[in-house]
Amino acid sequence: MSARCSPGFIGLAVLLVGACRDAPEPFVPPEREPLGGPAWQLTYNLGDDRAPAWTADGQNVIYTAVVDTQPGLLLSIPYRGGTAVRALGAVQADTSAVRRFTTPAASPSGEALAFVHFIRLFDTSLCGTGALSICDVPSHPRLPYPRLGTAWLRVRRFADSGSVDDDPRYEIDFAGRFFDETADTLGLPGVYVIDHFPFHQVYLAEDRQVFRPSWSPDSRHIAFSDGLQVLIWDVESGELTPVPGTEDGVAPAWSPDGQWIAFTRLERLGTASSFCRLIINGILTCAERSTVYTMGRRLLTLVRPDGSELREIGEGDEPAWAADGTRLYYVSLDRIWSQDLEGGIPMLVSGTSGGREPAASPDGRLLAFAQRGDDGTYSIWIVSLEP
Repeated sequence: MSARCSPGFIGLAVLLVGACRDAPEPFVPPEREPLGGPAWQLTYNLGDDRAPAWTADGQNVIYTAVVDTQPGLLLSIPYRGGTAVRALGAVQADTSAVRRFTTPAASPSGEALAFVHFIRLFDTSLCGTGALSICDVPSHPRLPYPRLGTAWLRVRRFADSGSVDDDPRYEIDFAGRFFDETADTLGLPGVYVIDHFPFHQVYLAEDRQVFRPSWSPDSRHIAFSDGLQVLIWDVESGELTPVPGTEDGVAPAWSPDGQWIAFTRLERLGTASSFCRLIINGILTCAERSTVYTMGRRLLTLVRPDGSELREIGEGDEPAWAADGTRLYYVSLDRIWSQDLEGGIPMLVSGTSGGREPAASPDGRLLAFAQRGDDGTYSIWIVSLEP
């Protein structure tokens, strides 16, 4: 991080070692629009701030910050602006431990936080850089290799101070990349099997957090996606239940009354398969068998938690419920829109150009979202929903 500190990071210098060490003077944020104005910037990180979520009392926004000392840090900041602090101080107190936390979701009860903890992210190459690929289908579309490997969906009570390893967790193994040691290929000990599923493609291209968790109103169940479908995890019993009819469903959002789960379906249009040999300096190094799934539209979809009454709303991404459950906020055409579920045309939420990951406040007055700046990085913004 450079010698400039954000308003969300003032006071964090003692927490992020060296983060603001060379700053000649504290960074003073610009004046924000008054509450009720069109939109105002909440965070000023030189890296990325993503995945905003409201606390149950509506007073703070928890989000994922990426800074050079931590690849994924969960921070909490008052929605009116102020000093950002670690959302889970006991877990994140050790700055020497590299942890990648993301997609926070506070329980409706206000007692716990769900989030995803990355354990394994693959490199985007198999045989190193400079490999020459000789494929049986030369026109086969080549994509960067899937990165998502293994993650833990964790739940931690805000009041807990013990080890994070004692908290409830569910291991997510993302499909799409494995090494088949049983395949005898050209004298090599095995072959890489690669499936470029749609969720891998949107994660690589857009850093889309397809796996984000969403609580049920009773604060017992969590809906999330493993990239291939929506699942429901019972935090108390540990039971996992796939939601029927949610194939290629990502970014689920549980309705405030618990009756519906909204999600984005990544449409598949077809596949193309190929077998490739990868050669470095004239030596056959490894081989891969890959399948690319051509992705079509992103479809906003509703489903009951038991898989019944599947209903497509239209094109859109990253759904979020209004506090009263009557409408969805979603991303389309690089902006955030609002759709009344009883009918009517989609309405643009003003001030959200470049916006992603909408999250409505518990009282329905405000919308937090991540907005892309001119330099390509994201900050957290707030927009008023009041007329």
